Amino acid sequence: MTIEKFNIIINKQISDEEKRNRADYIIHTDYSLNGFSETKHQICKVIESIITKHPNEWNNWKNRDIKTMKSSDSKLVNDFDMVVFDLDDTLVPTIDPLKAASKAFLDYVKVNMPNTFNDIDKMRNLMRSLSIERPMISHDFTEMRKEALYLISKPHNEHDKINDALEIYVDNRSLVWEYLYDDVIPCFDWLKSNNIKISIITNGNANLTLDPIVSKYITISINGADCGALKPSPVPFMYMSQLTNTPSSRILFIGDSYENDVKGSINAGMIAGLIYRRIDVEANKTIHIEPGEVYHTENHL
Repeated sequence: MTIEKFNIIINKQISDEEKRNRADYIIHTDYSLNGFSETKHQICKVIESIITKHPNEWNNWKNRDIKTMKSSDSKLVNDFDMVVFDLDDTLVPTIDPLKAASKAFLDYVKVNMPNTFNDIDKMRNLMRSLSIERPMISHDFTEMRKEALYLISKPHNEHDKINDALEIYVDNRSLVWEYLYDDVIPCFDWLKSNNIKISIITNGNANLTLDPIVSKYITISINGADCGALKPSPVPFMYMSQLTNTPSSRILFIGDSYENDVKGSINAGMIAGLIYRRIDVEANKTIHIEPGEVYHTENHL
């Protein structure tokens, strides 16, 4: 490569200003110094915008490949090829796994970041502030925790331990096997016996492929940080469908949230199952729930 040839190539390129003027969308990649949270979030917003602007194409995507239905003597099994579960209050209670992860995290910080530990009470408020001040990372609870921990530890020159502390938190947050509801493993066994894939979408930051029991059953586990958005955005559901090569119309999604799980999955073309592990007075005021009911469309609700 000569200087003359290099200059010829440069002169043929379109200017940055013209590229921006021609673009339908611009994604800024200079926000995140240590990760891609903001970039992923912007991509998700682009996808959501395209879905809104092109409803016919969106419906075509949701209804693609319906003809590839497998035959079975069981009507239930014949309805879907994969069951995707929410995590908290669907497969496990929310509080106990969070407490275990927080304890492991704090134990590490206390020993390895002692000065930071003395200020650790600031973390919750910092995370709340970050979710408002930096909305493009609000879907990524690990990134928010990391940024908050950095703000606390930097004045004490202990920020070199941040990644290790966060790894301990996420690893322990992902170990849910001892908190599973009693009916989860029998359900997983039944699904596996019928050759139905099992996957998980959670708005939290757990990675269920790290769990020694759950990982044996699932095809994939997705959280908000993976895809840049939280349920009920259509993006996590699309991401699941694409990664597992399973048409959304062949997926049953089961979760405890009407807004995030039922409406979100139906909007993405899935079948929705609503599960209640706890008494939710407000939800029962607005929705009449029939035991064992499965929702195919929002109008069905």
